[in-house]
Amino acid sequence: DSGDVTGVVLTLPAPVGELCPTIAGAVTDLAGRPRAGVLVTLAGTRRATASSVEHISHTLLTGADGTFSKRVPRGTYRISIRVGGLVGYYGGDHGFVTSVAQATAINVVTSDVTGIVVPYGFISGTVKSLDGQPVFGARVGFNPVGSWQVLATGDGSFRLPVPRGAHRLVVKCRQGGPVWYRSQGGHTLRAEEAAYIAVGSSDRAGFDIVVPARQFDITLRGCPSLPDLTKGVVVGPDGSPRRGLRLKLTHLDARHIISDERHTTTSTTGSFLLEELTTPDYLYLRLRPRDTCIPGLAEDGDWIPIGRSHGKGRFVIASDLPHGMSVEAPHAERIVIRIPDHCSRPPVTLPPLQ
Repeated sequence: DSGDVTGVVLTLPAPVGELCPTIAGAVTDLAGRPRAGVLVTLAGTRRATASSVEHISHTLLTGADGTFSKRVPRGTYRISIRVGGLVGYYGGDHGFVTSVAQATAINVVTSDVTGIVVPYGFISGTVKSLDGQPVFGARVGFNPVGSWQVLATGDGSFRLPVPRGAHRLVVKCRQGGPVWYRSQGGHTLRAEEAAYIAVGSSDRAGFDIVVPARQFDITLRGCPSLPDLTKGVVVGPDGSPRRGLRLKLTHLDARHIISDERHTTTSTTGSFLLEELTTPDYLYLRLRPRDTCIPGLAEDGDWIPIGRSHGKGRFVIASDLPHGMSVEAPHAERIVIRIPDHCSRPPVTLPPLQ
């Protein structure tokens, strides 16, 4: 029969809302304001037969009010959102998480699942070299072994999506090298010295990460390893500390022209620490007549050569130390510089009273 077939009634085994419940929620900033146009994926699985599993995926954009809603077949789902080039997830009570291992599985069986909120914020700042130049292409994240990282742009700036919590920023150079953390002093290789950034109800901005090398060296070699340090103490003949004395490390090129310097001052315990430049570095101590009894010192002081460091604990003591001055450098772990005491002044004899 070629005629139309009408009057056919299909009876579903259950109400539509039970067969295809709704997953609904919103993507917001940390203050609860909507984020519109965010790509949301509902990825799930359901039992197709006794021996097979069907994979389901629905992708949609949040509306102007930041919400999303979709009827889906019954099954188990995970919700992911795309932020720039990164994919984050709904993490239940945690809200927003950055790895699928932390994602919350949502079992959609007979009723709608609504009220889901996925909030995230940003930490922004700049990656700089030791000479204040931007580090282009560095990867910035808050997990040294994870993939949740963004690239620093041409001016060194970055904008990293983050969940609520306290985060330690890490940076990896495009050309390789170790991972550096942001610290109160600018940079550190040690996780325990990293500074935490608290992210609560708003974005955090203005954070600099300093990679301790010059821009040219970073571009050529990548992030540097832990710098070598020249450290020690300046004392008098009896071992008493000498505070407030200036020291410097300089690097000389083949023409003996100073190309870079590091300066410091001895502490109340007479100790000092200088970050080495490159090998060899030359260590100098500035002494004035009021600091020590060394003949011939200029009134405003002279730089006395102490020795040269060749890195990795190798230190060569200068051969022309002034008389009465000595240097000990056992394996260069702690250089001990001994300087003479102040010159004793002859007693002043006054003429007899007339």
